[in-house]
Amino acid sequence: QLEGIDAVCRFSIAAHPQPPLILQPQPNAKVRATRPSFSWTENQDAASYAWQLSRDASFDTPLAEQPAVKTSEVRAPESLPYGRYYWRVASRDHDGKLGPYTQALPFELVPEPPAPAPGEPTSHRGGLVLSWPQGAEGQSYRVQLAREPGFAHPAIDQTLATPELKLDKLRSGTWYVRVQTLDTDGYAGPWGATQKTRIGCAACRWALIGGGAALVLLML
Repeated sequence: QLEGIDAVCRFSIAAHPQPPLILQPQPNAKVRATRPSFSWTENQDAASYAWQLSRDASFDTPLAEQPAVKTSEVRAPESLPYGRYYWRVASRDHDGKLGPYTQALPFELVPEPPAPAPGEPTSHRGGLVLSWPQGAEGQSYRVQLAREPGFAHPAIDQTLATPELKLDKLRSGTWYVRVQTLDTDGYAGPWGATQKTRIGCAACRWALIGGGAALVLLML
């Protein structure tokens, strides 16, 4: 144990102005826009904000930075390749003093889930069987059926874990079908192309058969 004369060491921590709160993207979020936007709350003590984007958490060589953002949002200056990134933001007061940055906030830039390409709908005992290619592990699918191609009032709107849907006892006539992929974080990809199919009238077919039988009896 070392002993000596008591001393006072004065130091200060640059904790003000405090950094804003983060809105998006949140830590470890999946981002799909190749030129993403970054936003935060407005600090009442801040005149502007300093924003940085980096490939690593050290920010030794930022990919992009803006030292005096006047709003609470900034967009990446150019499209980015898919991969892992980090961003952070700090407040700057009216005297130009820069406060501490937020911690390094990681996010993943990933492609949108592809729009499913359903196969041709097939009839099955008066119903309809829909299928499409399997997506990535953990993805699910939303399927809509409607009488009109605008899908303003879908008769069927279901979310499925597997890429197939069997529908029994559908009313006869024309139906429109579309499918979209839901990613593991709940993000909904674009709708696939609208498919059109027609369900025949079983009652009409039986009426024709019955009418034909009656005609045969009359001829006997």
